Amino acid sequence: MLPVAVGVLAIVLAAQVLSVRAAVTAVAGVFLLGGAAFLVVPLVQTWLMGEVGDAAAGLAASANISAAGVAGAVGAALGGAVIAGPGAAWIGPVAALPVAAAAGVAALLGPVGGRFGARRSARQDWRTCSKTPCPTPSQG
Repeated sequence: MLPVAVGVLAIVLAAQVLSVRAAVTAVAGVFLLGGAAFLVVPLVQTWLMGEVGDAAAGLAASANISAAGVAGAVGAALGGAVIAGPGAAWIGPVAALPVAAAAGVAALLGPVGGRFGARRSARQDWRTCSKTPCPTPSQG
C-alpha cells in the first residue's frame, strides 16, 4: 500500500503543472495533493513501527521526524531554485521526481513483515517461548 500511496503523490505533484492553469482545477489539485500527502504520512509511520518493534519505537520515530525535517529543508531549497528558474508552475513536476524515487524505494522495502519480518518473528518467538529455560537471541 505504501508504494502505491507514494506513487499517487508523485502523480498528483506531476499533474500540478496542468492543474494550476484554471481556478477550478487548481482547487481540485490542492485537495488531491493534501489528500495524497496526508495518506502517505501514517502509512510510513505504520510501516516503520511494524519493522522496528517496541524496543526501538521511540528512536525510530525521532529519526523519522528528523528525516522529514531535512526533507522539508531540501524541498524548500529545491522550490526556491525552481521559482528562480523555470517558474512556480513547475514546482509540482520537479517535486514529483524525488517522490517518484521514494515510491521506488518503498516498493523495494515491501509490506510490513516483508524483508525484516523473519527477524521480528524470531524476536517474538524468543519472548513467548515455552521452553524452560528460554533460549536467548544469541543461542537461537
